[in-house]
Parts: sequence; structure tokens; C-alpha cells
Amino acid sequence: MFKHIRDYFDFNRAERNSIVILGLLLILLFLVPAFLKYHRKPAKQDISDFTAEINAFEKSLKDNESTASKDGEKQIDFERVDHSIAEQELNPFPFNPNEMTTETWKKLGLKDWQVKIITNYTSKGGKFYKKEDVGKIYGITKAQYEVLAPYIDIPEKVKASDEANIPAL
Repeated sequence: MFKHIRDYFDFNRAERNSIVILGLLLILLFLVPAFLKYHRKPAKQDISDFTAEINAFEKSLKDNESTASKDGEKQIDFERVDHSIAEQELNPFPFNPNEMTTETWKKLGLKDWQVKIITNYTSKGGKFYKKEDVGKIYGITKAQYEVLAPYIDIPEKVKASDEANIPAL
């Protein structure tokens, strides 16, 4: 029985030679990259073009800052970044959201996907009864709503009983 097991662990001369050759190749394979790393001369890089580009970029930044401060552009408030960005993106004007068309929503400064959500809501019979309803629309951020809220004008419905009490002129 041990003889059959020993046959699996015995190697003839050709097998032993091939194992030694494979071992030497593996050792050589691991040593060559280490040897090349120490004998390779680093290539000198010319970074003068890159330095010139950096200087030109810094100069353009300074020029932009000076023109921005002269033009009186809106500066980003980094304490309330979302609100500052919404102010820059939107072009608010007084509006009644129940009477808005797709084009007027776009003129307001909303993105196409936001306008699509609003038109889907109104086409399915959705109505805006108070200002806060506009802020509840999916896709309108809180910052965008805060910018638009002062411009939203939703007239209150006149009750039928109040109409009867109004004197005719």
C-alpha cells in the first residue's frame, strides 16, 4: 500500500530537472524587476511649459476676480451655498403656478426635468392652493422654493355665499 502512495511522491530524473529549471525561472522572474529598479536612470522632465500654463491660469483668475468685483456680479454665499446657487440659476417674476405653461416655467429658470414633473402634476389635475404646495413638488429644492416664494401669487377663491352678498354697481 505504501508503495502506491510513494509512487505519487517520487520523481524521475526528467521531472526533477524540470522542477529545478522552473524554480530558477521563478526566482529570476522575481529578481529582474528589483534589479531593473535600481539600475534605471530617472528621466529628466521639462516642466517649463507646465509652469507657464500655471502662471497664465493664475493670471486669468486674478483678472476674473477683478472684473467680477467691478461688474457687481452675485457672489456665492458659502454659508448657504444651495440658496446662492438657486438665486443665480433662477429668474423669478410674479406668477400664478396654476396658470403657468411649460415655456413660462422654463423662463423662470427651472430645468427641463423639473418642468416635466410640474406639467405631469398639473395635467393629472393637480392644483396649487397655497404657496407651500409649490415647495412640495418633487424636484424643487428648498433653496429654489425660498427664492421663488415671494413671487408666487395664488388668488384666493371667492366663496359662493360671499358673491351673493356683494352689492351690484
